[in-house]
Amino acid sequence: RAFARAMPSVGAQIFFASARAVLPLFIIGGMGVMARKKGWLNASTASALAKLNGKFFLPCLLWTSLSRTVTAGTLRELWIMPVLAMMHVVIGSAIGYYVVLRACGTRRGFRTVTVLSCGFGNSLALPVVISRAITKNPTIGDLVFVDPDDGDKCALYLSVYVIMLSLLMWSLGPYLYHRRVALEESAGEGVNRVNGDAENAGVRDAAHSSDVERESSAAGDTTLTNNDDTKRALLGVARNVFNANVNACLLGILTGICTPVRDIIFQPGRAFSYVGYSADSLADAAIPSILLIIGCSLANGPDYKMADKKSAIAVLITRFIIIPFITIGLYYGLKDAGVAPTNHVFWLSFLLLGATPTANNVMLQAQMFHSDENAIAGVGTLLLYQYAVVPVVLVGWISWFLAIV
Repeated sequence: RAFARAMPSVGAQIFFASARAVLPLFIIGGMGVMARKKGWLNASTASALAKLNGKFFLPCLLWTSLSRTVTAGTLRELWIMPVLAMMHVVIGSAIGYYVVLRACGTRRGFRTVTVLSCGFGNSLALPVVISRAITKNPTIGDLVFVDPDDGDKCALYLSVYVIMLSLLMWSLGPYLYHRRVALEESAGEGVNRVNGDAENAGVRDAAHSSDVERESSAAGDTTLTNNDDTKRALLGVARNVFNANVNACLLGILTGICTPVRDIIFQPGRAFSYVGYSADSLADAAIPSILLIIGCSLANGPDYKMADKKSAIAVLITRFIIIPFITIGLYYGLKDAGVAPTNHVFWLSFLLLGATPTANNVMLQAQMFHSDENAIAGVGTLLLYQYAVVPVVLVGWISWFLAIV
């Protein structure tokens, strides 16, 4: 009877803690919407703020968080996070290809974008915001968050995941775009035939390399040009894979493992403590700027030139229903197997990564690799559908996660 009386209070506590974690997204995000509507933040200033966040604020948050929490022992326990990232990408992309493309009839020119939107979730900015908000509560039900480093531990677990996810995103994404899937489909059937002929001609040239070799000077020039193009493409992919955030994660891991370096930077009064203080100050700007940028990017409403309603709903179902249930199944299968840390902060981070909207980098890749500007607005439409249900869906998932961890 006492247990029955306690359940409503515990459930209410979990629910309100989940709501408190999600509400800042909409308060600060709403300010971003208002700033865009009022003209205080236009496309160029929002882009500049996004660059500042990606180059300074968020890397500083990752570096300081990881430097304070990483040890060689913790790294040995976290192998499961890269595996989880691979599973999410494979499952989400497979669903995107076999269900979204075939069942919904996604428009030509937007199919590659749709697959990537299903496969890659927001694994850093949004989970960092939510996990830090949750760990600020001293108690939630039976969970206790009294360790001041709990927020930094969440950043550690998320960062190990995001390193693998970034490697996958910036290898699979450019590969799919460079196959010209999106470009050929958006150009129409006539251009498809021309491109197909050109590609067939390339195959025939490769098959008859002896004929090409006889034209030595022309072949030499072509080879040099192709080699230069390949090198530039590889360098571009490498720069995107090892972006500022991934580099900050790697540097944070190295700093954390090297205890003397960590202490001299982050212990008050030490020789380089001003470096740690400066990084902490920049890190404080990361979360508000992320939320302002999200609100600004969604302010214009949906654009259906490329993203149709059926595809947007299918991506939403993939990201917020199918993948979360799969992640919960993995949680129950792995929790008691002794293959990962037993603390609730780790498993909360594990579960949160399975219930996030599409990664913002999907929009960045559309800007970089897609020839049709409507594809960028289409990604914004997919994100708008997902963020529209976040107040209900994400609060529900977080409540469930806190109840089972």
